Amino acid sequence: MAGFGRFTDAWVIDRTLFEVMNGGDCSCCGFSHGMFSLAQMMEMCTDIETDDKRRERSSPWPATMQQDIWRDRTLLRRRLKEEMATYRAFWLEQGPAFARWIAYEDAAELRKFLQFPMADMGEILREQYGLTGPFLVLACQALEQIKHFGATGYALDGVTPEERIFEEHLREADGLFTLAPEFLAEDEKTGLPNVVLMVRSLGGGKLLQKRASQLQNDGDDDRDAADGGATPSFRQDRRLLRRIMMQFFADNVAQKFKRSRRRPSAADIAEEPGGGGEKEDEKAMEGTATEPSAESVI
Repeated sequence: MAGFGRFTDAWVIDRTLFEVMNGGDCSCCGFSHGMFSLAQMMEMCTDIETDDKRRERSSPWPATMQQDIWRDRTLLRRRLKEEMATYRAFWLEQGPAFARWIAYEDAAELRKFLQFPMADMGEILREQYGLTGPFLVLACQALEQIKHFGATGYALDGVTPEERIFEEHLREADGLFTLAPEFLAEDEKTGLPNVVLMVRSLGGGKLLQKRASQLQNDGDDDRDAADGGATPSFRQDRRLLRRIMMQFFADNVAQKFKRSRRRPSAADIAEEPGGGGEKEDEKAMEGTATEPSAESVI
């Protein structure tokens, strides 16, 4: 597509190489990539499509940098897959009650918990998932690409309905990713709010589903027009970053749900009648919306 150039996958490569060669973090994270060849690590990332693997093998990364990037891609997938069981258990145990609660929750109040500070992604990748190599630099550029995704000329990255509706409604302003108000509406097919479907999807069968062949062709046509057809794709990296945002939102909303069902303790009750107990509780809930941690997973 003519007119597209900035924030394409070729731009991600150029920016990542520039940042790494000028001081990017290339230290090891403890997951020894020496145990596996590049081809083996690619095979571990089962969601990566054949054409994308072919393009990646001819990528411009220096050999050691390419090895480090694929090590961290493999490690991130492994740790995200481990977290799926927690979301699955939450849905099985509390899904119906959670869905009923969402249906009656005030939309404006709920949106306070659907905010993701862009600057927090690097900290989450380092602290929660143990990544420290050049993939962090690449992820920073991919996140910038998500911020300006409309400028790439690419089709939507997502495969599942939940991914695609999330992607369509994701917005960024002043360094904060949020979801458009329309995201809080009910899905026409299921009658369930999109927030509920998002939480349910996080415990689904696969971390990232592969695209159907027709959708692959549609996406490749957009990429070929913008990048010339030979540039490695960062579609799956963007999908992983959006999934981390989905988990962040799900954790925040689930914490608010659990607090609403908890019996108030003596510490929650204000000393004065009608006093600050409710306000203190609201402040505590607001605090959970911007503090990602390993313990925050549902």
